[in-house]
Amino acid sequence: MQQLDKWQKELDRLTQKKYNKTNSELFNTYRQSLIDIKKKLYQYTQAYPNLSFSSRLEVERLFHVAAEIDGILSQSYGTIEDTIKNHSASEAEQGYYGVWYALEQSENILLEMPLINHEYVTNLVNAPVAGKRLSKRLYQQRNELAKNVTNNIINGLFAGDSYAKIAKQVSNATEATYKQALRIVVTEGGRTSSVTQQQSSEKAKSLGVDMQKRWLSTLDKKTRHDHRELDGQTVDIEDDFHVNGHKAKQPRMFGIAKEDVRCRCTSINIVDGIAPELRKDNETKKLTDYKNYDEWLKAKEEAAFPTIQIKEPEKYDYVSKADFELFRTKYGQVSDNERDQLWDKKSGYIGTANSFRINKKLRGQKGLNPGVGSDKTIELLDNLIERNQLSENILVDRWVKGDWFDSLVRSLGLENETTEKAMSVLKKGGKTFSEAGFVSTSMISEKNIMMLRSNIRLNIQVPKGSNIFVTDNVHESEVILKRNSEYEIMNVKTEDINGKTVLNVLVKLI
Repeated sequence: MQQLDKWQKELDRLTQKKYNKTNSELFNTYRQSLIDIKKKLYQYTQAYPNLSFSSRLEVERLFHVAAEIDGILSQSYGTIEDTIKNHSASEAEQGYYGVWYALEQSENILLEMPLINHEYVTNLVNAPVAGKRLSKRLYQQRNELAKNVTNNIINGLFAGDSYAKIAKQVSNATEATYKQALRIVVTEGGRTSSVTQQQSSEKAKSLGVDMQKRWLSTLDKKTRHDHRELDGQTVDIEDDFHVNGHKAKQPRMFGIAKEDVRCRCTSINIVDGIAPELRKDNETKKLTDYKNYDEWLKAKEEAAFPTIQIKEPEKYDYVSKADFELFRTKYGQVSDNERDQLWDKKSGYIGTANSFRINKKLRGQKGLNPGVGSDKTIELLDNLIERNQLSENILVDRWVKGDWFDSLVRSLGLENETTEKAMSVLKKGGKTFSEAGFVSTSMISEKNIMMLRSNIRLNIQVPKGSNIFVTDNVHESEVILKRNSEYEIMNVKTEDINGKTVLNVLVKLI
């Protein structure tokens, strides 16, 4: 077996280091899920002996166990998917850049290396394997684990097993699923790395590096027989490796599970010649000596994108109760006639249900028509908002119900995705949505009366320069944002507020 050179060995060590980091992250995620499940299990085992026989057989009680276990695992699997995808993306980038690094360092040349396209990497990571996307495979894995854990708990309770015995069974099921996730890490990271390694090798050859590629097998007891035969096979960069009727451009690219899953083979490029124009005259164009791959890659990226001064992130905060009156005076001046129009019970907007009818009309939704004179209110609000421009960043709150979130998911085309997948997409931020109606918010968070009736809170960042109107609805510290506005989703998370689980959606007015 041919040995790797020192640069390829360095890349190999980096891959192992990243795998260890991913392994640790997955272990901690599964460990936390197991801790949460065992807490529930303890509650079940403490309560179960005190139930009547008929109560123990209640189907609803069994569904309750299943729902709680499913809920615990649902929270963790978004994190697991992100962890695996981040590892795959990192391996894709190293697979691509590693070819250039090894070539430049071993051959003492400087290549015009194009940077990898990050959208390409994202598409590569999300590409289906054997017809299934990673999210679907993980969803099936989660469902299987939830079913196994639930069955272990219910059967154990029926059999009168101790907490310790049931907990051991649950631990075994969780450990098995964790090991399945690690197999996915190895396979997915290897797949994306192989694809980009092939891509960069073809590009380097087109620039004038005459080379072939050679298959290197990890020769131990776990190595597939087919892959032992492949060891040392050398072909042109554009050609396939062949074994027993199968072919692949690189390891893990056969498209056959029995050949690709958990494959630890690799390939190296064998340089036959370098175009003269790629050789550098050391008297005039001395090459830089880099200590390692990270230093080399940083220099490449800085050469492509010169360093710029990065601004400190903008800060947003709620307005204090003491400052609210100042804001109302500054951004809420109205005449008596204007105030009467805004507060009119039939045609106004503030303190009246007509505001809901106005916004339904603006959104093109069905419902009761706004009161006569509401068009005048809409025009007035437009003018009031337009003449008040913020001179600072502020944070405001808006509480909404579940139908708002369902509508958001539909507008983003995520309605057919799993809950975990949709939440994962939203957590990454960057998605935008529009609001055709006026948006009523509260400057002081605890004054928003909708918080008692809703469990979804929008934290809205309103940047300096935005147009707003601060009303004299002091009871709710109401601030109205302009209609037909665009918002960017920054983050989504759940949190506990006074004992109530709340979905917190951070958005920014843009």
